[in-house]
Amino acid sequence: MTKFEATRKQYQRAVQRLDEILGKDKKDINSDSAIKRFEFTFDLSWKALKAFLEEEKGITCSSPKECFRDAYRQRQVRRGLIPLGILFYVS
Repeated sequence: MTKFEATRKQYQRAVQRLDEILGKDKKDINSDSAIKRFEFTFDLSWKALKAFLEEEKGITCSSPKECFRDAYRQRQVRRGLIPLGILFYVS
């Protein structure tokens, strides 16, 4: 399993977990959990994208902004889409 495949699998699971908490009652503890899960999911999204760009395109990026910009330039992420909830438009 490549680094991209492993990270993408973790990302997909994190999106599921985020959806779970967003479907619960809006209590303080649930809000805190949702914020933490969002942060974790976002972190995994750009790390999976980074691994994909390195393995498939030979592009190295070192920050979320740089990775999303490079992915957009490579037409891997469509403009206006939030990276969460999409599973990368990989050609």
